[in-house]
Amino acid sequence: MPLKTDEVDKMYRWINLRSVAHGGSENRQTNILEPPNRPDRLTSEKHVVFVHGYNVSEEAARGWNAEMFKRLYQSGSRAKFTALVWRGNQGQLPILNITTDYWENVTNAFTTAAHLPAAINALPGAKIVVAHSLGNIVVATAIKDHELRVDQWFQVDAALGIEAFDETVDNTSKMRNPDWASGSTAYPDFLWASSWHSLFPEGDGRRGLTWRQRFGNISNAMNFYSSGEEVLNNSDGVIPEYGAEKAWALQELAKGTQRFGATLTLDSQGGWGFNNYWFVDQVSPGSPSDVIKRRRQISEVAEIKREQVRTDPFFERFQDSRLMDPQAGSMAALEYQTRSKTLAEGIPALSFAVGRNEVAAYGSTRNIDLMSLKNGWPAQRLNDAKMIMPDGGGRWLHNDIADVAFRYVYKVFDYWCAQGDLK
Repeated sequence: MPLKTDEVDKMYRWINLRSVAHGGSENRQTNILEPPNRPDRLTSEKHVVFVHGYNVSEEAARGWNAEMFKRLYQSGSRAKFTALVWRGNQGQLPILNITTDYWENVTNAFTTAAHLPAAINALPGAKIVVAHSLGNIVVATAIKDHELRVDQWFQVDAALGIEAFDETVDNTSKMRNPDWASGSTAYPDFLWASSWHSLFPEGDGRRGLTWRQRFGNISNAMNFYSSGEEVLNNSDGVIPEYGAEKAWALQELAKGTQRFGATLTLDSQGGWGFNNYWFVDQVSPGSPSDVIKRRRQISEVAEIKREQVRTDPFFERFQDSRLMDPQAGSMAALEYQTRSKTLAEGIPALSFAVGRNEVAAYGSTRNIDLMSLKNGWPAQRLNDAKMIMPDGGGRWLHNDIADVAFRYVYKVFDYWCAQGDLK
């Protein structure tokens, strides 16, 4: 029997959109021709497109896609497969494999989304999109803003707030930066960056500077979340320590504050920072002749009017000064790149992450806890106290869909094959 070994990524298509983000480049160009090692005659009329998440280089994307393809193949999928690669690792440090500026890559996700419809529509077959982590913002934006049409969308460990799909969800007490509250009393919410949009009338472009109902209840989306998540774990209202645990919550709670360890960026704006325009004078305790500036306390903001905050926000001013201009603000906010960058860097989510929780608007059939699809769990995880759930079971972590051996997670891929009729 003649036998030839070859690379697995010659069994599927490759779409590279890294260059559409500012400063992006590509080593391996897009190729959507029939794969040489798995021609279309051997496949069904279904087509799976996988979109990776944050902190994934072009080379690492090869690994992610190879693993996802092989696992679907092992579960019996006969669907065509395409790897969709985007620039989600801008600012990644060599060797350390750490991407320091998360918010910049959220902006890249918005930018990439505009190019998704043309890329995916050119593929044959009925489309099932599987997106991991921040890749779900790429897909959600493409569907909402750019009329991408897919048959099904499997959200895996989705790294965005539930409020973007379900406006009724509100976890403010846990997602509010503790500097903006004292006990049960907080600064009035009209002073917050997350509520700034509500100060403007309908028809004003600044009404769109919010995560709330940004995408809405997309009917063909299914949420594959993990109640054992670490990266997307729910906030308890305290600023998390730097690390994997509650990393997404840290990013949201640190917006506008330039908090060390959250993200290294020159683009800090909005968020939970304080605009020194509203600071007040205070005599220095150590030197009565010296006057220092300090931020107003909660008890000192009663005289601030909503109209004033439109032009002089209580939070850290947005980088694009046009947004605060009475004449230019509406049009500036309607500019796609301005809206995307401001949302990514300056508007904190006030809800927990989709990838850790059910989305109530999806109903019972479109929320699947990955923890319920485990087939046993690696022994080393079960011997680590930090990796154990209260019921004694091991935690399904953020990247486990690819990191944990197939024998432990195959039920997820079987589920996808059944749900998408991929066999």
